[in-house]
Amino acid sequence: MLQHTVKQLRDLVIGKNVIAMCIGSDFGDDIAGTLFYKLTHKHLSNIKIIFCGTTPEKFLTEVKGLKPNLVLMINAIDRSLKPGTVVVEDLLEQHSESLLAHNLPLSLIAHILSSELNDCLFRLIGIQAAKAYGSPSKPVVQSVKNLAKVILEFDKYAKGGSSFEQRS
Repeated sequence: MLQHTVKQLRDLVIGKNVIAMCIGSDFGDDIAGTLFYKLTHKHLSNIKIIFCGTTPEKFLTEVKGLKPNLVLMINAIDRSLKPGTVVVEDLLEQHSESLLAHNLPLSLIAHILSSELNDCLFRLIGIQAAKAYGSPSKPVVQSVKNLAKVILEFDKYAKGGSSFEQRS
């Protein structure tokens, strides 16, 4: 992961009530958010983590109730970048949705949440996918592992804690 991305993430997390929404499925590289959740949820003490599966819109009430200052949405993306490339983008400024399939665009979810969460930042942490089906690609798995290490390291800078899992 590039140093400027790591510094950007650290600067975002410091002193914030952070929620990480992990979005994805078990298919191909769309596993990025799912794998991130599996690698981190038992080890985070300050960053709140929610496994959303492929329906992050079902968790709007939980997110609002936690009153975050920063929402990170971790998801696979399809931007024609090198597989495994990690991007951090402001979801309130993002206009093109080139994320892997979900019911609602993540930028729309961010806008819905922002209407009730004043002064909250919304960031996509996107991992460039290589394939949509089959087993996950090595570059995506490695990038998710690297991202998990970074977020676990930065957990100490955030406020709060606890996690939610997707309900059936």
